[in-house]
Amino acid sequence: MKSQMDERRNREDRERGWKKEHTIWVVYANESDPPADATPVSWMLLTTLPIGSFEDALEKLKWYTVRWQIEIYHKIIKSGCRIEDRQLSVLPQLKYPLIVVEG
Repeated sequence: MKSQMDERRNREDRERGWKKEHTIWVVYANESDPPADATPVSWMLLTTLPIGSFEDALEKLKWYTVRWQIEIYHKIIKSGCRIEDRQLSVLPQLKYPLIVVEG
């Protein structure tokens, strides 16, 4: 049974261009030769980006590994540099955090 809320949500989704159905691609990666003292890595990645070849799958896996570096970078900027506590509306207050990041 559909409610008025469901109908309104469906209309808003259509107005935004959102689709109800998406094609999901799965990349499953298993580490075949892990170090003797380590548990093998096993990832199942889901993406809406098309995977048409082995090379496409490798590309998405590489993107995923870079994601963790980006997460660490943001954590350092957010907590280590306390970037959110700074008033970044004027250039002199922006220079020091940029020097630390680029340094």
